[in-house]
Amino acid sequence: MLAMPLALAGAVSLWLTWADTKLADSARTAATLIEQKTRNQPGAVWFMGHWGFQYYMESFGARAVAVNDPPQRPGDYLAVVESNRLFEIRPEFVTSREVIEIPMRLGITSAQSQLGAGFYSADTGPLPFAIGPIPPERYELIRLGRKSPQISAGTAASP
Repeated sequence: MLAMPLALAGAVSLWLTWADTKLADSARTAATLIEQKTRNQPGAVWFMGHWGFQYYMESFGARAVAVNDPPQRPGDYLAVVESNRLFEIRPEFVTSREVIEIPMRLGITSAQSQLGAGFYSADTGPLPFAIGPIPPERYELIRLGRKSPQISAGTAASP
């Protein structure tokens, strides 16, 4: 009688461990993609995020954002974990924005604020894990700078 609940608990534990590994891998994958996209490009790379994402971003030389000293030089990049956004960048200071989505297909998670799963931090939710459709992990790569004003067709620019 005891074997069935123990087997079920063991299976859920292994499933959750596998999903947790995939969640950690998503931070490494996103950081690697960001490093590839910004390699040999002018400008510094900044990031907002912690845990594995912080580790991987720092490993290739990116710098963490300080709230009292945000990146502001045109041409710099800002990589943001969607779930860890400290502030918004006004659209007029964004020259490009790319969204990177890493699918989470295992149907269980230990850290997802939309589902209330917060095993590692109560800030993301009261539940140790959640089962169901898991949204993809989303990261943004923002290129900072001032957008140049658009000149409409047929209008000459004044010197």
